[in-house]
Amino acid sequence: MARDSVLLLEKLGCRVNFPEKQGCCGQPAINSGYIKEAIPGMKNLIAALEDNDDPIISPAGSCTYAVKSYPMYLADEPEWASRAAKVAARMQDLTSFIVNKLGVVDVGASLQGRAVYHPSCSLARKLGVKDEPLTLLKNVRGLELLTFAEQDTCCGFGGTFSVKMAEISGEMVKEKVAHLMEVRPEYLIGADTRIRQQIEDPIMRKAVANAQQRIGANRQKMVDELGHWEEWRDRAAQIRDHVLSNLDAYLYQLSEKVTQNGGHVYFARTKEDATRYILQVAQRKNARKVVKSKSMVTEEIGVNHVLQDAGIQVIETDLGEYILQLDQDPPSHVVVPAIHKDRHQIRRVLHERLGYEGPETPEAMTLFIRQKIREDFLSAEIGITGCNFAVAETGSVCLVTNEGNARMCTTLPKTHIAVMGMERIAPTFAEVDVLITMLARSAVGARLTGYNTWLTGPREAGHVDGPEEFHLVIVDNGRSEVLASEFRDVLRCIRCGACMNTCPAYRHIGGHGYGSIYPGPIGAVISPRLGGYKDFKDLPYACSLCTACDNVCPVRIPLSKLILRHRRVMAEKGITAKAEQRAIKMFAYANSHPGLWKVGMMAGAHAASWFINGGKTPLKFGAISDWMEARDLPEADGESFRSEFLNNVAQALGRPLRLEPQAEDAPLNNYANERLTQLNQQQRCDAFIQFASDVMLTRCELTSEAKAAEAAIRLCKELGDQSVVISGDTRLEELGISERLQQECNAVVWDPAKGAENISQAEQAKVGVVYAEYGLTESGGVVLFSAAERGRSLSLLPEYSLFILRKSTILPRVAQLAEKLHQKAQAGERMPSCINIISGPSSTADIELIKVVGVHGPVKAVYLIIEDC
Repeated sequence: MARDSVLLLEKLGCRVNFPEKQGCCGQPAINSGYIKEAIPGMKNLIAALEDNDDPIISPAGSCTYAVKSYPMYLADEPEWASRAAKVAARMQDLTSFIVNKLGVVDVGASLQGRAVYHPSCSLARKLGVKDEPLTLLKNVRGLELLTFAEQDTCCGFGGTFSVKMAEISGEMVKEKVAHLMEVRPEYLIGADTRIRQQIEDPIMRKAVANAQQRIGANRQKMVDELGHWEEWRDRAAQIRDHVLSNLDAYLYQLSEKVTQNGGHVYFARTKEDATRYILQVAQRKNARKVVKSKSMVTEEIGVNHVLQDAGIQVIETDLGEYILQLDQDPPSHVVVPAIHKDRHQIRRVLHERLGYEGPETPEAMTLFIRQKIREDFLSAEIGITGCNFAVAETGSVCLVTNEGNARMCTTLPKTHIAVMGMERIAPTFAEVDVLITMLARSAVGARLTGYNTWLTGPREAGHVDGPEEFHLVIVDNGRSEVLASEFRDVLRCIRCGACMNTCPAYRHIGGHGYGSIYPGPIGAVISPRLGGYKDFKDLPYACSLCTACDNVCPVRIPLSKLILRHRRVMAEKGITAKAEQRAIKMFAYANSHPGLWKVGMMAGAHAASWFINGGKTPLKFGAISDWMEARDLPEADGESFRSEFLNNVAQALGRPLRLEPQAEDAPLNNYANERLTQLNQQQRCDAFIQFASDVMLTRCELTSEAKAAEAAIRLCKELGDQSVVISGDTRLEELGISERLQQECNAVVWDPAKGAENISQAEQAKVGVVYAEYGLTESGGVVLFSAAERGRSLSLLPEYSLFILRKSTILPRVAQLAEKLHQKAQAGERMPSCINIISGPSSTADIELIKVVGVHGPVKAVYLIIEDC
């Protein structure tokens, strides 16, 4: 702030002298009543400033008032009191000097946006400077200056008041922030830096706090509903520990199955290895456009930068990630990436980048983005996704989403590249069931996310949609070192974000403050291990050790213990502790010793860069290095890559390489397989309908086999009978639905012989009619298996989905589906290339956590349930 003040004064024609012997004004000591202790510092400052008669300008009202008070405190020493009075007379506030002395009311500034001005108590009440700051602000071009309730009341900082009376100060600032949020400013302008520190950070914290409260409440509701939560956590932790202990074997098994299914596997030891391979695939396919679903590991390896540097357009398709990409802003949460932005800021981004002129409602902005990205989905050559879990038994990749963008990325582009951290494996779909149960309830407070997409290799022969080519990139990037260390437990993480949603430090710091792709408690543990202490040594100290994160982690990672372990390691290595102690001693001594103050100021400038990031973020821990420029992938044998990779994993585990996993210990409990099995078929159906209707916003209607065709016709006409596309499933033909819909609604049947024309027809259709393999009572979802006559696009591209489901096929939950798939795998049958569990229409809550139905997938879903039992 002082530097900017100097630059402004020089711009206005002033010659600025900065006395090098000056120190702190002593305000903290003065405000605390330590006048005697403050006097040496006062005298030092007086001596430094009395060399001439020039005006003394300060950008901080509290400092200006402190110096003007010196004569009173030095009254017992007449000589010093006189010298203090002369200095005090020359002290002026920056805005007062510009307006009243220089006669300037317009400094030529411009700033696009909405702002509020908060006056400093010292400036307005003690110094009487009220109008001058407003005069200058009103002449800033493009700035809309807002007013808010109780604008002139104290923010609660009050020097050391905020420390000594922290609870009272906190309540005051909460009230102030509540009034500020009523007008939703983009910028907070304060007359004193301390006001900005006291208020601006809570504006960000307010958004995070609201999110924490809402997600936390939803999570707790789902935890209570599930029952036996601690036992579920035990089982999830057991699964993850078993996988980590047998990671080499499961990686081998996974790679074998992916290859058998027609896919390609690449083992990447480093992020550079991974991005080079991905770039090589993109260049070989002559890709000009890549669509990408949300993925933390792709953020970690920096794949966007590498592809963009090679001239390939990369489009983030998750709603929050898309907004952040437009604004060139990194994500601040692993689940809700744009949690730090409100609707007004998002509208501004859409207006500036895309010319959006609509209202700032989440619904309108979501629809606008849906329309913008749809064409990109249809024209992209490659889709890139992450991987929530890979299934070793079948070589499948599991994607967990709500918006439908991951389905788009894996349905329309001809090449799919999935990128996974090497630890994200489950032995079978049975373990996936446990993990996605914990993930959905912990991350967003839901029984299951809207879409669970399970992909096995490229599309099969005769299929029209889905990728022709599939690549799985398995990334180490430091994970093997973590596996070999005392921090191994952190690799259990399933990226649910629950630790962030409960962490008080995260609430105050915000995601960007961590300076890492992974913020919050999990970031405080994993980032120093993956990125090193040099860049992330501060993160383990961004924790109060309250253990809230330990209590909510669904896989029982002892985060607080691992954070303490980091501190111990750093202390033993002498990484920060001694330097911190020296810095504290130097600061305490320097204020009354002019020769040291210059050194202190220079050190402070460096320290400030840690705590202020562009005026937006309170803390900036570490930095993300620039990604290396892409190079051609060196020719090497794939088997040698795999052997080297797996041997490295085995070495990290402290034993020889295993190609077969050891048998897992008996499950600690069987709640996953037992849940809801006590319900008879009628009860399952009733519960299915109730949850689907009340929670998933899905219309449900019962019918008989004889009346199924008539019901389907009526529903299609209600939804949009002029444009209907129907699956070529023979089971729909047997019910008479296919023929009647063609007669009554001019329906078009999906026909593999027509090739890509099917996709165009689905894109133009109002309603897509498909037959569901199963229903799931717990989540109110339906299960679809892809086939040549059952295109993936049928339930994805049309605006509405009509699912035909037999009552007899409604299962209790995913566990029973997993068992059926396990039986198929044991019988040597290939999995369908795409299995979708669809729970209602597509949805998002990326804008202020307000649920909006209809994102990239259908905006409405209807279940027509045939009572066949």
